[in-house]
Amino acid sequence: MSCKNPKEGTELKKGLAGCYLGIGLVHWGQGSFEKALEYIFKSLRINKELGNKTGILICCNDIGCVYRNQQDYNKASEYYNKSLKLCKETGNKTGMSLCYGNLGLVHTELGNSAFNKKAKAENFDLAIEYFSKSLKISEEIGNKSVSTQNYICIGNLYSKLGNHKKAIEFCDKGIELAKTIGELDILKEAYLFISGVYANAGEFSKAYEHHLLYSQVNDSVFKDKSTKRIAEMQTKYENAEKEKENELLKKDKTLKEAQIKRQNILIYSIVSGFVLMFVLAFVIFRSYRQKKKANTLLAFQKAEILKKNEALQQQQDEILQQNEEIKQQTEEILTQRDLLSEKNDELSLKNQQITDSIEYAQLIQNAILPNDTKLKKYLKDYFILYKPKDIVGGDFYWFSKHGDNIFVAAADCTGHGVPGGFMSMLGYSSLNNIINEKRIYTPSEILENLNLQISAAFQQDDKDVVTQDDGMDITLCCINKTKKEIQIACANQNAYLAVNNELKIIKGDIYSIGDKLKANESGLYTNQVYPLTEDSILYLSSDGYQDQFGGTDEEKFSVGRFLELLETNHQLPMEAQLSVLNSTFIEWKGHNR
Repeated sequence: MSCKNPKEGTELKKGLAGCYLGIGLVHWGQGSFEKALEYIFKSLRINKELGNKTGILICCNDIGCVYRNQQDYNKASEYYNKSLKLCKETGNKTGMSLCYGNLGLVHTELGNSAFNKKAKAENFDLAIEYFSKSLKISEEIGNKSVSTQNYICIGNLYSKLGNHKKAIEFCDKGIELAKTIGELDILKEAYLFISGVYANAGEFSKAYEHHLLYSQVNDSVFKDKSTKRIAEMQTKYENAEKEKENELLKKDKTLKEAQIKRQNILIYSIVSGFVLMFVLAFVIFRSYRQKKKANTLLAFQKAEILKKNEALQQQQDEILQQNEEIKQQTEEILTQRDLLSEKNDELSLKNQQITDSIEYAQLIQNAILPNDTKLKKYLKDYFILYKPKDIVGGDFYWFSKHGDNIFVAAADCTGHGVPGGFMSMLGYSSLNNIINEKRIYTPSEILENLNLQISAAFQQDDKDVVTQDDGMDITLCCINKTKKEIQIACANQNAYLAVNNELKIIKGDIYSIGDKLKANESGLYTNQVYPLTEDSILYLSSDGYQDQFGGTDEEKFSVGRFLELLETNHQLPMEAQLSVLNSTFIEWKGHNR
């Protein structure tokens, strides 16, 4: 399609961008977040081509909202800030207030999900800062509804921080503003919330007083809704009565019309009797004449039938010949079917041979993995949950001991099945070479050497060779019981350390082993050192558990659920932890692979 008028073409593109945005919002409302992002990003690209800043800032804000629903708070903050920047450039104060409020929601949710008090407090403080900025702008532009919500959100955060005085102050302001604009639903929730704040502060009389106010507003909202419902039912009743009255009038009219019709039928019957007698006499005379004509016609038709019989006999001969041809074709088809059956048997045999080979490869892969006898000799207490997706897999675990140093690793190689199995063998042999032969014992240096060996194996440093971006994500730790310390280095993975009943996330570096863009670079991996205590529990894991699809909504298990599972069960004995993790995984996975 072409458009000679540039202005008309621009309008068409704007319309298309609007359609994509609308489709994305529909998918968002239905919970299809990936589809929502697909269409909103299409709208964003068109708006960028047109230089439409208003369209861009709207798309960025909506993308941030979708990422927030997916609990991807880093990307949510990124796009909210992009939208905020454009709002500032265009002087869009309503948009600025909305973006600050959304950033406040992001840090509120981060605070709610944080595992330690410091992280909670930091995120709640940032959330208060953003809601305060949103409040300032909403008051400037006179948006009382948004101001009311900001007051309540800030009061909620102060309550979470234990500052009941500030929480009550902001909630009271929100309540007064909600009264002036008649926002009964917000007012009801504000009364209920502040009642809880007073109760936590020990002011039970005021807590009771505000709970009564909540009940009154709730009753008022219920009465309004009930009044509307009664009015609707009264209207339906009146309409039904009118329909009944109309139906009775229609039936009366129908009865009168039927009576008149019966009288007319009686008159018509008498007249028709006389007419019928005349017609009958005419028909008898006419049928006599037609009988003579019919006899003549029958003689002619008999001759025609004889001719048609001859034609049918000829067609029957042709059909017999066609049947013979069909019989020959059927024999050919049966022959082809037999050949196809032989081919299928050959394919089944080859498939069985391939499966046997892969299962033998599984025996080889399992043989190189550390066995319980070796692990129990050096590790006090541990468990291993190893569930490959295919017969052979790309995930592997590794163990080695040199002097006072105990080395443990968990790796996730590129791909699944046979390709992943080959990568795991390469990773396993490379680790043995680096530690057992080169005698390199620092985890970060081990990963540096592993990165060089994998890159060299795939010729990723040769610009004239086309290679795949193959490699692995790995966490490697060195445990020294004499020094009582744990050294850890992570390549695009995280580890988890539980000490004093608190679970700590050990964040790794962002580069995988074998990253084409970092083939010859050094200093990519950080060596992290932690004290080793009697109650230290270290968890190494690939992303297979948290990325498993399942549940009632067919979604990923998620990092959040995985961390909650570890935090809830890390005090149990190792065998009990293994049982909980395994049963939870199986139940979540269901029929998925």
